[in-house]
Amino acid sequence: MLKRRRWRANPTAYRQKQRDYRIKIKANLPHCDECANCVLVKKEKDDGFRRLCLAEMRLIEQKVSNCPQWCRKRTPSKDYLKRRENILRQKKEKYREREAKVNEAY
Repeated sequence: MLKRRRWRANPTAYRQKQRDYRIKIKANLPHCDECANCVLVKKEKDDGFRRLCLAEMRLIEQKVSNCPQWCRKRTPSKDYLKRRENILRQKKEKYREREAKVNEAY
């Protein structure tokens, strides 16, 4: 509701505010051009180049202007790390339960 009211009040100012915010966010994100782990690789079929991350051995899409989500230069948020730890803990528990059932069967 609040977004709609602001937009209705002055659509051009609202759009400009969004543009400024996106530019500010992009400026603070790491870029692959600055990365020592990324190199340009020539395409065989086309005349263009692709960027390759040597640390991860993954190709980076051309539409990405900043480092991809999986890049080591990006520091994951605390929420992401907590979720990841919980998922890993659950997987370990399931694995241990399966191991216990298999051992009981023998």
